[in-house]
Amino acid sequence: MNVIKTKLKSVPILMWVILSVALVAHILFATQTQGYNFIPPDPSTKAADPAEYDFKLHTAIYGSRDAYLYAKTAHQLMDTGVYGFDREHTGEIVKNAIVTPGYPLFLVGVFSVAKLFHMEDMTAVTIVNIILSLSTILLVYLIGYRLFEKKFIGILAALFYATYFPPLHFAKMALTEIPAIFFYCLSLYLLIKAYQETVFHKWTHMWFSVTFCIAIMIRPVLAPLILFAIVLVVIKKGIKGSIPVALTWLVGPILIILPWVIRNYVSLGEFVLFSTNSGNSWFAGANPFNLTDTTLLYEDMDRKGMSEQAYAFHLMKKGYLENFNLWFSWFTVGKTYELFKIPDAIYFYQNSYFGWFKLQNKILLIIAFISAILFRNKRFVCLVVIFIGYIGLSNLFLTIPRYGYYIIPIACLITSFGIYQVLSYVWSTGKQGWSWYRTYQASKKEIQPKETK
Repeated sequence: MNVIKTKLKSVPILMWVILSVALVAHILFATQTQGYNFIPPDPSTKAADPAEYDFKLHTAIYGSRDAYLYAKTAHQLMDTGVYGFDREHTGEIVKNAIVTPGYPLFLVGVFSVAKLFHMEDMTAVTIVNIILSLSTILLVYLIGYRLFEKKFIGILAALFYATYFPPLHFAKMALTEIPAIFFYCLSLYLLIKAYQETVFHKWTHMWFSVTFCIAIMIRPVLAPLILFAIVLVVIKKGIKGSIPVALTWLVGPILIILPWVIRNYVSLGEFVLFSTNSGNSWFAGANPFNLTDTTLLYEDMDRKGMSEQAYAFHLMKKGYLENFNLWFSWFTVGKTYELFKIPDAIYFYQNSYFGWFKLQNKILLIIAFISAILFRNKRFVCLVVIFIGYIGLSNLFLTIPRYGYYIIPIACLITSFGIYQVLSYVWSTGKQGWSWYRTYQASKKEIQPKETK
């Protein structure tokens, strides 16, 4: 506890100002704005189809179809003890592994607290999301400061993230974004701390392992990046010196992931590490620039008797052989553009001042990509590897702005480092120029002939 107090006291006043303004912004946005996705259906449509009306009503309450289904999963688990994601909205008790259990279990905890305090589910979710969103802003600062030892970089990165639009929107929704990004940032901070420690501290490594596993059980999008952490440790400690670290890192998978794998094998009779929902993402991402009608693809898939994943691999193999340029451009530039073309969820709002968020998104990412190309600081390159690695992995599947949002904290750090480097160069060059000018002026005075009387 004393360590936490000391850390908080070391946070600059400007960061507390940013956090305070962000808190006000979150509260105002949660109470004073309403995107199209929160508008309930017309009550006059209830008589025609009560079940559909009820589904749309709950979708508006929780923020989206997926948000409502996550909430249903949590309530089903609380009421019956059975875990399952009712993707088809059958209204029945389902048992499956369509989504990882991290977020539904998170909602079980939030809903239990809400029930204890006689609070509506979404009020409790919004409060917790705001707390986690503000904590992520602080973590972005701490990561920047610890990694580069420059408060300016940390503060600027935190400011970029604090003024980014999606956290304001997702704080009002029962979706994975806010808690997943928080746990990813927390695990990254712990990884950096563990790496920089001169003496092996098992608790730091253990907490990194646990928080990273919690993050991937909420949203597995960054799971493969554990390979980056493994490479870092092996480079620093060698294979023999990495063994104690590896043993400590096993704590997270054993405590967090193994129970899920065992549950799937016992209940479903199959080995499922994360979820069974990956096939659709492969399929949805195998249509370059959406040039082909999706209905035609489904019809062709049914004729061939293939699963979505198998058909996606078939399309990719055929596409690269027959039209390499199209498919290569789609899996590189095309999908990257789809990830970052707009800040996610901005399309639910029509206020004129929201144009600033679109402009900020462009500036942030353009500077991030330029910085990633120009600068070669070793610590900075680590962030670039995470950033590019995430984009490369994402580009294998369906790419939409919602998935691009997960890596924005890293983009904020990359952009802030790039801006710091440019400003440092300008300042250094300016100082040298001023010094040269003063020396030149002094030398002119020295060689200037004295006036004769």
